[in-house]
Amino acid sequence: MTEQDLKKKKDNKVLMIVLIVLGVLMIASVGSCIACVACMDKVTEDTDEQESQDDNETSEVEQEEIVDYKIIEEDDVSYAGYSRWSVRVVFSESTKKTLTEKQFKGTGEKIVNDFIDKKGKVDEVNLFCYLEGQDYTGAYSVGKIVAKKESNYSIVSEGYSFNYKVPDESELGGLSMSKQKSIYYDVIKYQRKSDDPSVWEKTYGVVAKEYKTTEKIVLEICSRGGEEAWPKPPLE
Repeated sequence: MTEQDLKKKKDNKVLMIVLIVLGVLMIASVGSCIACVACMDKVTEDTDEQESQDDNETSEVEQEEIVDYKIIEEDDVSYAGYSRWSVRVVFSESTKKTLTEKQFKGTGEKIVNDFIDKKGKVDEVNLFCYLEGQDYTGAYSVGKIVAKKESNYSIVSEGYSFNYKVPDESELGGLSMSKQKSIYYDVIKYQRKSDDPSVWEKTYGVVAKEYKTTEKIVLEICSRGGEEAWPKPPLE
């Protein structure tokens, strides 16, 4: 074998070694890329899962801040060039001993936003909040919220008052004992005017309307009055 052949054979070996090394490096590089992609997919999956969990937790928190309510009166008190509404809201009786300031604000914000969506252009909304069964023609018993368009209806910037206190057990539907006895007295007085049982049943609704409360509260008051022998009107 000539010297030239030996040199050529040696060069071929070197080339083969180089090709093998390059092949190993390429395989390692591809494996590293695959591992990197898998890692990125895992990170993305974990991130999506965490975001979904955070959204669920946020939704649950927001739901906890909303309590049952109903709007009982909407009064347009606008004046020239300024749209203003007075809204009276009743919170569910079930919140009587558990209502928190956070729930009051959260529910108030929902009421304001829903009201704006319904009415359209409104410059100011005033919420007067009560407990179910309470006299809603008087001063608000739970709190008041003011929201104005100029402040993007922000309750915080405009301020609010939360003066709710757990009612005394002697109260029923937010009514003092003296008012409860007056209701009981009036029910008996009206019922004695007729011998018709159907008229007696209607009496509860009539008296409830007079005292700005519910028929259910009037029935409970009459039951208590009967058990405790409250004063009745004299027989005629």
